[in-house]
Amino acid sequence: MINLKRAFYLTAFCTFFWCVLHESFTPDIIISGFFLSAFVVFFHQRFLSLSNFLSYQLPLSVLIRYPFLLLSQIIKASLQTAGIVLKNQVHPAIVIVPSYLQSEWYRTIVANSITLTPGTVSVDVTRNHYIVLWIAPEGQTAEDYYQQIAGPFEKLLMKGDTDA
Repeated sequence: MINLKRAFYLTAFCTFFWCVLHESFTPDIIISGFFLSAFVVFFHQRFLSLSNFLSYQLPLSVLIRYPFLLLSQIIKASLQTAGIVLKNQVHPAIVIVPSYLQSEWYRTIVANSITLTPGTVSVDVTRNHYIVLWIAPEGQTAEDYYQQIAGPFEKLLMKGDTDA
């Protein structure tokens, strides 16, 4: 339900912010800012409701620990990738890495984390696996790939996977 008073105040604030960004309070800037702000406020209240927001939450413990895990994996992969490149042992391949997460939201987080990690790029995400371009695959089985690429991320997120 759209609260009109709240929507009006939010539209007014966004219009003011629009004018500040344009460094001008001329009628054309104010009018365009008002209509754009009203559209954004309507869109937000219509399509980004609280129920949608709640489906994308992470537990506090995961929210605190995940950035540290991601940073440690990025540093570890950076050192490994630098060694691989300096030794000229680059043998890129596309590998299929299984996923054990039920939540599409969590699989998306892991896929983005894989891409942020040097030496790997997520190419596709499906319900039960990731397709990853890896600079120098280590291991022979999909489970080996999982342990090295997605395992650390998924193990932490499984603690917060409410769809499981």
